Amino acid sequence: MENVNAMLSLGNVIPLQTSYQPRAHGHGHDAYLFGDFVLIPALFELRRGPCVVSVAPKVFDLILHLVENHDRVLTHEDLLAALWPAVTVTMGSLAYAVTEARRVLGDAGSKQLFIRNLRGRGYRFVAAVEHARV
Repeated sequence: MENVNAMLSLGNVIPLQTSYQPRAHGHGHDAYLFGDFVLIPALFELRRGPCVVSVAPKVFDLILHLVENHDRVLTHEDLLAALWPAVTVTMGSLAYAVTEARRVLGDAGSKQLFIRNLRGRGYRFVAAVEHARV
């Protein structure tokens, strides 16, 4: 258990006790599929293959908001209002959350496979997204 806690604190991928199997059609939870990932909002869970990925709550919220709005550019103001309502934070908080989201997804600012920075405009989730029940 100590190793699992150490892995969680580092934000690593945690293998599940059993392999992840989608539930029968019509049952389960709404999910978003992109790349090797399954994002399940109702469970606050991000999976990569059969593993649950440890994600900080604000980073999870950012990924979810970007995925749910993948068809448009989200301005910095849109993201700040969605992630930190009624709280004043700096742009540094948003930049840090985006950096962490990219790290969790195995992306980088230079690659931008999932999260694209549109300089002066905001961010957009650019990977293909499918909606499913799992």
